[in-house]
Amino acid sequence: MLASIRLGSERVRKAKTQQLRRDFKDLKFRQGETVEEFALQLQGLASQLATYGKPMEDEDVVFKLLRVVLPKYVPLVLSMETMLDLFTLTLEDAVGRLRTMEDRAPVVIEKTKGGQLLMTEAEWTARQEKWRTEEGPSRGGGAEADKRRVKVPQGKKYTGPNACRRCGKVGHWARVPRS
Repeated sequence: MLASIRLGSERVRKAKTQQLRRDFKDLKFRQGETVEEFALQLQGLASQLATYGKPMEDEDVVFKLLRVVLPKYVPLVLSMETMLDLFTLTLEDAVGRLRTMEDRAPVVIEKTKGGQLLMTEAEWTARQEKWRTEEGPSRGGGAEADKRRVKVPQGKKYTGPNACRRCGKVGHWARVPRS
């Protein structure tokens, strides 16, 4: 009976170890997460694996941290890879270097003046259809121009500032009327 309990607990231990290794492998930086928060997750998974008898090497934890950083940290990671010996670099040292960049870099919130810069094809088609209807912008003539014209009674000439001096119509005018 003791042997079967021991065998069951060994299977559970292996399954848990596999799950922790999978979690470690799939762990990624989330947008808005700080370097310290991510390092705590990495360190937690590594210590749990050590508890189950499969300790992670410190260099593997550091490599994982440097592999999955956000794009804004990539230049710093590249300089660390070229200037430092990553096999002797500790997790605390790597986190400290990344935190200095995190503390120095201002948080940039991008705002656009006119909303979206680009539209999808469906949005563009919908906008063109809207423009073709009466709700869209006027292109000059048509019914919209008729509404703006001044109605002049039959037989009289319009004498406004933009009226033709010969025929009285708005829109064209002759400086010198025909004699």
